[in-house]
Amino acid sequence: MPEYQIKKLEPGEFELLIPLMKDCFGAEVNAAYFDWKFSKNPAGDLIGFVALTADNEVASYYGSIPQVFSLNGQKQIIYQTCDLMTHSRHRRKGLFQLLANHCYNYLKEQDKFFLTAFGGDQSTPGFLKFGWQNIADVVNYFYPRQFLFISGAREPVELVDIQNAEEIESLIESSNAASPVHAIKKIVNYKWRISNPKYQYFLKAVKNNGVYTGYMCYYFSEGKIFLFDFYAKTKDTEIALFNYLKNELRQRKEMKGIISFCQHNGVFAQILKNNGFIKNPFKRGPLTQKSSFILFSSTQNMQLYNDPKLWDIRPYDHDAL
Repeated sequence: MPEYQIKKLEPGEFELLIPLMKDCFGAEVNAAYFDWKFSKNPAGDLIGFVALTADNEVASYYGSIPQVFSLNGQKQIIYQTCDLMTHSRHRRKGLFQLLANHCYNYLKEQDKFFLTAFGGDQSTPGFLKFGWQNIADVVNYFYPRQFLFISGAREPVELVDIQNAEEIESLIESSNAASPVHAIKKIVNYKWRISNPKYQYFLKAVKNNGVYTGYMCYYFSEGKIFLFDFYAKTKDTEIALFNYLKNELRQRKEMKGIISFCQHNGVFAQILKNNGFIKNPFKRGPLTQKSSFILFSSTQNMQLYNDPKLWDIRPYDHDAL
């Protein structure tokens, strides 16, 4: 194997990953995206390592970003492994394993070894060989435009346009707290999360007699409405929020449907199904892609938290949505 230098990626060096994103994913991103993701995260700093050639070309990258979680009422930083990349000229040279071990050893030395990831069909087997555990499938749920004609026309629903997330802070913080293991949605974390420069997020809320009773956050991407976050205190509020989003779909003729992404058979999945969303049951066709939500930590942690009923993974939990 050619000689590679392993180096911890430091702030101000994130633009080194731009060529890797282009080569691996065909994604056009700029330094602002990595600055948002790696430098401005209120939960803490990126832990990432790169493999450099003798000519200082970045051949591969492995890293994780911190997220603040509640584990049965106890605050815990969990690192999400993401954006793993090896340049096409340097694959099959053991760089993934080499960098992964550097990252794991560093986190162990810092007493921070608690990792999650979303693995695809190709990457998950590699993770499992390292000792990761598969917790749950995460799948796409969608509401196609054709369903509008089945359900018929509805009276338009007006929601409050939320310009500052602080207006609905208590709702945001409560939105996933019923799950024993959940991301802590402090407002500073939430505002950072929806400042992802890849998307323009829209935050809407239901207000009854001066009190907010629910909200939804969504954006438009690739001809679809993506439901990023949702919470309703009452069934009437839930119905009002989904009716509003379906009316958005009706008004925007260029949109093919509404989609979201969540843990199969989780609480949020049931809410989506109750409101007409479906998942593709076949191995081929639209939106069949699924991820594996996986966990890697100490033996004790993996025994404590490997039950899918403890989790309710939603788009907010994913680094790139």
